[in-house]
Amino acid sequence: MYAIDAAQEVAQIKGYIKSERDKLTKFETEKQLIAYAKQGDNKIIFQQLADPHLSNEDLQDILANGADQEENYWLLYYAFHYQHKSPNTIVDEEENTVLHRAVLANQARIVQLCLQYKANKFIKNRPDPNNGYPEGRTSLDLAKEIGNQTIINLLEKK
Repeated sequence: MYAIDAAQEVAQIKGYIKSERDKLTKFETEKQLIAYAKQGDNKIIFQQLADPHLSNEDLQDILANGADQEENYWLLYYAFHYQHKSPNTIVDEEENTVLHRAVLANQARIVQLCLQYKANKFIKNRPDPNNGYPEGRTSLDLAKEIGNQTIINLLEKK
């Protein structure tokens, strides 16, 4: 009995270590991408974004998280412009697009970038009926809730 329990425990520990290593790798990759984007190093960014070890899910997370901070503007620019990533297909676990995330973080410059690359401002995030949103919310809905007039104006333009 003890050998089986020990084997299971070792397997759990190995799984935990791999999970933590994967998180660290993703974090390091994200930091590197941001640094290269700031330096304007296109070649390295292309290599990093095309890295087969970087799963599509990890890339989605990095780009979705990028909408939260102004310093990630260039990383998103490279992803949209050179890698032809769509701001409409990069979503987080709450079904927020990059545009939703930028609105939630009050990042007007990133909102503008998303719109420039054809972000669909009518996409709704995940419905949240417990909080009064049975159909989800658009980026404009979020901007109005937050009250950021600059972002509202950007989203209300044609």
